[in-house]
Amino acid sequence: MDRRLAVFVIADERYYPRFRTECRAPCYVDEHYLPTVLSIEAPTQIANRTVTLVDWSRGGAHPATFGAADVTEDFLGMLVGKKGNAERCMYNGQPVEVCFLFARKFAPAALPQLLSLSSKILGY
Repeated sequence: MDRRLAVFVIADERYYPRFRTECRAPCYVDEHYLPTVLSIEAPTQIANRTVTLVDWSRGGAHPATFGAADVTEDFLGMLVGKKGNAERCMYNGQPVEVCFLFARKFAPAALPQLLSLSSKILGY
């Protein structure tokens, strides 16, 4: 987001009031307002892709939680584009090195596994 768009969002008096009054579960202002406004006001300036891996396969208003057993070398490799994820690691029709920057959501019990694998898979 560049400065012009940031100023637009901060000064917005057209879309935000509507979201504030009408956005109710399963609509969440923090998850829906910004993507909606940017896709309306600046469709050519956004990547139109996510940088966060989210598992919505279980349905409902909240994504699945990744537990300690889910955090494997293969999972983290897929997350960052190092393991057989070519179809997801595309941007504007071109392959990119990083698929996702984040994943949502991890259980607290997954932290030790994330920390133990991060330097090996992520390089830091």
